[in-house]
Amino acid sequence: MEVENVMVNERADEEGARYEAHATYAAALEFVTQVTRIRADDRVLIIGIAGSATKQQYASEKLSEQRLEAVRKCIRGECGHPFSAGNTTLCRAGCGRSLHIASCAGMGKGFAALGNFRCVDCRLVDLVEIPDEASEKMRGTTERTMVLELGQGSETTSASFAEYTRLEEQYVEGMGSILDDSGQRVGALRGVKLPRHNAEAFKNFLTWFAEMPGRTRSLEAFMRSAGAFFTKLKLVDHTKAGDVKAHAKEIIQSAGYEAEPSTACTPRMMRALLGPIIHARYPGRFLRSRARVQCEAEGVGGCRIGEVTGGGDLHGLLANQSCILEDIEKPADALDRVVVEYKLEHSKTGCSRYLDMAGVTKTSKIECARDLQEYWAAAGMKTRTTIRGGVKETRPDFWVVRVSLLGLSESEMERMVEAANAFPKAKVHKGTLRAAQTRRNATVPGSMQKRYVNVAMGSSEDEELDNIVAGLKEQGFEASKAPGPLLLSTTGGKYGKMTPMPVSTGSMFEPTKELLEKAYKMANADKADPDPDLDTQYGRKPKWTSHSLRRGADTAARVHREETGATEAQIDIFFGWHEKILLKAMQVHYEGLSTRARMALAKITGWI
Repeated sequence: MEVENVMVNERADEEGARYEAHATYAAALEFVTQVTRIRADDRVLIIGIAGSATKQQYASEKLSEQRLEAVRKCIRGECGHPFSAGNTTLCRAGCGRSLHIASCAGMGKGFAALGNFRCVDCRLVDLVEIPDEASEKMRGTTERTMVLELGQGSETTSASFAEYTRLEEQYVEGMGSILDDSGQRVGALRGVKLPRHNAEAFKNFLTWFAEMPGRTRSLEAFMRSAGAFFTKLKLVDHTKAGDVKAHAKEIIQSAGYEAEPSTACTPRMMRALLGPIIHARYPGRFLRSRARVQCEAEGVGGCRIGEVTGGGDLHGLLANQSCILEDIEKPADALDRVVVEYKLEHSKTGCSRYLDMAGVTKTSKIECARDLQEYWAAAGMKTRTTIRGGVKETRPDFWVVRVSLLGLSESEMERMVEAANAFPKAKVHKGTLRAAQTRRNATVPGSMQKRYVNVAMGSSEDEELDNIVAGLKEQGFEASKAPGPLLLSTTGGKYGKMTPMPVSTGSMFEPTKELLEKAYKMANADKADPDPDLDTQYGRKPKWTSHSLRRGADTAARVHREETGATEAQIDIFFGWHEKILLKAMQVHYEGLSTRARMALAKITGWI
């Protein structure tokens, strides 16, 4: 009876509903198998909440033959890079073999500082009776284990440990004691103890640290790094001692510094920002629509800037994970009839969540759906519309040819660009090549995930993308067709050419601050009518950062709780606050939501 009720629905066919009556179980099973195969052949552009296309892509590139061969050559001493204490890591087993972790292994300075390198030959001693007779399969598996272990743990944490050690050495040298090559202290003050040795030495270290220009503001963060360092080395954590905490508090209070959060963007500012401010700043259609989509994702959706930009760099938003939903059964004036939905594959804590915004906000009439559609068109992204369960869904069909830079030398990278540009669809701009060179040579924490370049873009049905991938693979490059980023970069300037690369998070900080400062001035241009929602303490100037947009969305969500009926917990989950605490709750929350239930979440910020 339930099946028949589904089938009489006039949209049953386009929603994929199928049924037949069968006399035997075997015949019914064969029918299900056939229908499943047909449905599986349909191109589905969005991945389930538990999956991450970007992570899967990155995992494949980490262990590509291209990268493994570069590591092998380096260990054999054939990479061409010089051996030096600053950029070469020796095998921890003491065999004398070495690896350039930053350049040849393509990893950031955090992992290079950690130095977690043990070569294949030394590992085989623990795995087989006669290492020289190990099979190729055993050697290959051991090699992959070695490469994976090089990148274990948090690179940022590793970098902070290296920085703490450097500061300790600088402190000891400043006190008149110098460390020789063997680590022994020589010089006038042989008795100077390292801050890690006792609480008194650590307090003295904090005093010295705070006397360095500009350091006092970061003292609290430094205390956290030091505590993690002590725990990692199984030392006494002096940061937990009462007298040490009191000393640090006294230093901070004496300096007169206080934490200064970003000022929240107001609804009046958002209207100015999305209207005349962006229009004047970006005369070109593509940059203007891109700026609106970015600001709306943050200022209405509450997205972090690192979540909406950098698509493909693990944290950024992918084009195929954006869509416009329309519930054709809802009244035309319903807040959740038309909704913009983004699926954030993972944030800084690795948790997925959906971000739903009203197509048009209730108070300020911000047209999120219209602006997103305009951006898709300006970026040349083809879209596809389907109807599922009475909800019309429009989303891009946008893919790129992605080439891994892990293991490529400068000459090989130039050869790859030349090979790609042999295809008409793959015109790599000079700006794209510069971006690739910058990504390949970067050593900052997190740079390993960005060692790739997109050389072409198009839809899933674009056969030339497949031809480019095949052509590059034939020449030995690690290439693949991957979901493309939502926000695309340009070659620079107000009229720069669009590239297949994602706009970088770092490049958006200054422009966003500039837009906010102009919106603030416009919103308060009439001295007799100042912005009623501006919240700044007396005597302090507003502090505008990209986080101001997210704070503005959060403020609006809490102000309109009475109208929306949203709870504190719903708001925290929507914005991704306290993610480590709410990780499990967020997974359960989203896994149990239907499309319409997710659309209803647009009410949380829909009254902006």
